[in-house]
Amino acid sequence: MVAAEVTDEHNDQAQLHPMIAAMNRSLADAGIDEEVERLLADAGYCSEDNLAALTDQDPD
Repeated sequence: MVAAEVTDEHNDQAQLHPMIAAMNRSLADAGIDEEVERLLADAGYCSEDNLAALTDQDPD
């Protein structure tokens, strides 16, 4: 587990990109500069908008 946050959203669909950002902040705070290559998230994070908004800098 690299990052965790609490939200009052009814599902995680709007949380994929904020969690990627939180993960990157946690790693930077720990002095880790390696990029994450793979991300495991459950289906609650999946939406067409989330997948379309992923960039080459985001993990697969």
